[in-house]
Amino acid sequence: MKRLIIVLIVLAIGYFILQDLGIMGSGVRAPANVSANTRLVFLHGGPGFDDYMHEVFGSHFKDHGIFYTQSKGPAIKVSHLVGELNQKIQPNSKTILVGHSWGGVLALEALRYPQIANRVAGLVLISSPISANQEAEFQKALAQLSEPNVANIFLSVAEQEAWQPFLAKVMKTYDRELANRFRDTYLNKMNLGPTLASLRIPVLHIFGSDDIRVPA
Repeated sequence: MKRLIIVLIVLAIGYFILQDLGIMGSGVRAPANVSANTRLVFLHGGPGFDDYMHEVFGSHFKDHGIFYTQSKGPAIKVSHLVGELNQKIQPNSKTILVGHSWGGVLALEALRYPQIANRVAGLVLISSPISANQEAEFQKALAQLSEPNVANIFLSVAEQEAWQPFLAKVMKTYDRELANRFRDTYLNKMNLGPTLASLRIPVLHIFGSDDIRVPA
């Protein structure tokens, strides 16, 4: 599963880069190298986790990836994380936001603000909900399924064995208070559909046809 996601992300980001270079949709043949000012800002899921995107994608985007752990703690609000993301978008860069799960939600929330949206060239969402209804369906599905059943849906036996150490690692620093608070005050009320529809940049949303995180 991890290899498949990496391939999809590489292809998606490659599409944005080729489009920026003028290759897509024309007969122009630009140099194959990526411009030095292209930046990919990776937003991990949660809320409440530390960054895990670097472990998966860091070696693939050594010269262009920006990875960081979103701030945590009782005083942190969604607006703080939007401001934090704003600071990660470097001046005069071609920035592509890559958000997994909650990371995609945060990216869309940030793109509501023109001062951020005007500086972003592309968006990749990986299994990210865009409405409170989708979040509610996900929470309902989790409540109805036992952990083994959830694992069997998403992962092969080999992937389950690899998944357990990863899960144990991210849970060590999980901020449950922040996660519960964000769910109650933001996720259970969000409606990012209009924001997504209003974007004038390339967007790719990766999710499965039977993905309980993003019900089709």
